Amino acid sequence: MKTVFTSAEQIQKGLDSAAGIGEKFSHIGQWKVQFISWICTFILIAAAGLLYYVSVRYLVIVWGLNKFRKYYLRPTLVDNNELVDLLSRVPSFTEIDRYRQIRGRMSKRTSCRGC
Repeated sequence: MKTVFTSAEQIQKGLDSAAGIGEKFSHIGQWKVQFISWICTFILIAAAGLLYYVSVRYLVIVWGLNKFRKYYLRPTLVDNNELVDLLSRVPSFTEIDRYRQIRGRMSKRTSCRGC
C-alpha cells in the first residue's frame, strides 16, 4: 500500500512540473514578465530574418560544427540548456500566488508600524 502512495505522489509531482512548464510558456505569451517576453519577441523576429536569408541546411551545419568544436576544445565543458534557464525565471501560477501571499503579509506588517 505504501508503494502505491509513493508512486501516486511521484506521478502527481511529475504532472505538476509538466503543468508548471506549460504555465510558464503561457505567461511568456501573456506578457506577465514583460522583459522576457520582449527578449523572446526579438529572438523570434531575428530568427525569422535569419531564416529568410540563410538556408536551414547551412544553419544545421554551423550548429553541428560548433557542437563538435566545443567538445574537442574543452572536453570537460558542462553544456547548459538555455530554454530551461529562461523558463526558470518565469513564475508559474503557484509561484505567483505564493508571492502575493508573502507580499500581503509584508504589507500588513509594514502598514501597522506607525499605529
